[in-house]
Amino acid sequence: MHSLRLLLPLLAATACSSAPAPSDGPPPPPDDAPAVSVEPPTLLRPPDGPMITPFGRALDALEPDTAQLLYPELLSNSAAPADLEALLPKELGGFERKEGVTGVQEDTDASWVGAVGIYGGTHGNVAVAVRDTGWDPVVVNMLSAQAKGGETLPDGRPVTRASSVDRAGQHVQVGVGGAGRIILMAQRDGGDGSDLIELLATIDPKPLAALEASTGLDRGPWKESTRQPDPAALAPLTPPAKLAASLPKTPEGWTVVADGHGFRRNDRRLMLSEASRTWQVPDGVVRATITDLGDPATPVTVPETAWSRDDLPDLRDGLKKDAARCSEELASCKWAQARAGRFVLVLSGPESLGADGLTRLAKTFGTIGQ
Repeated sequence: MHSLRLLLPLLAATACSSAPAPSDGPPPPPDDAPAVSVEPPTLLRPPDGPMITPFGRALDALEPDTAQLLYPELLSNSAAPADLEALLPKELGGFERKEGVTGVQEDTDASWVGAVGIYGGTHGNVAVAVRDTGWDPVVVNMLSAQAKGGETLPDGRPVTRASSVDRAGQHVQVGVGGAGRIILMAQRDGGDGSDLIELLATIDPKPLAALEASTGLDRGPWKESTRQPDPAALAPLTPPAKLAASLPKTPEGWTVVADGHGFRRNDRRLMLSEASRTWQVPDGVVRATITDLGDPATPVTVPETAWSRDDLPDLRDGLKKDAARCSEELASCKWAQARAGRFVLVLSGPESLGADGLTRLAKTFGTIGQ
């Protein structure tokens, strides 16, 4: 690098001392020549991280077994990324799909499985995502609340809007007409999103609704990852089936839409034993989860690395006392409790259920590990 710096003045002096002959190349453009507009890329790939899309981070380079280790519950409750990609339109608004990305993706509030396609447009690129929420309570409940009394497509599907965290413009979101697990999203830098609503209305929701109805039906043990430690290493953790036996039973009028258990690696490279159950209710979904973090003195750790964060605080740190809290912005309420220094119980539900409703449901958790 030092020698390069020494060469730069010499090259500049040489260039100034010998003017090129007319035959050496084409003449420079006139001063009033129109500037060439270079459209910034819609999908950004940092050299050492996941792809950045208008909807969050796409962990597309994760190997399937690593994704299974990190997101077993999500993958159990979702359609396959390739199946979602197959239902993205090849053409939208007269423009062909020119690039895309599939796989597990993360936004500021949740992880999801999906496919993103980039299309040209008269006012800039349009990004469209088919997003399988995996029944995530934060996403489903917020969309359910926002959809009441708002805009609708000609077929009656409600339209919701969300401001992008790191991009200009708005996200416009619609359901696919099924149970509410899969949604369509569109984004273009700038504008009020009115043209995006028209574009989303042209995408046939029937194949997506059929895919939603035929997937996410796994019950019982989650699929195991080959990156998972052997059974002897996992022996210090409570068997996931025992955790599942202590989840609340289904209240009258609720419908179970997801129910599973297994082992996973968390954001601190700890192996956890976990069980969860999700119900569909009139205003969204309710999810109950029991997690065994293991003995704090002898945690079960794994060296497996990934692009997901590895430095989040311990779940136990924020649970000095159990309490239920609600967020009007997210239209959701959450209750959490730590037991015996290693178990974490969590309930998430729509704001309409309220903190009192979650507290009553929390009393129906069974004795853990028996």
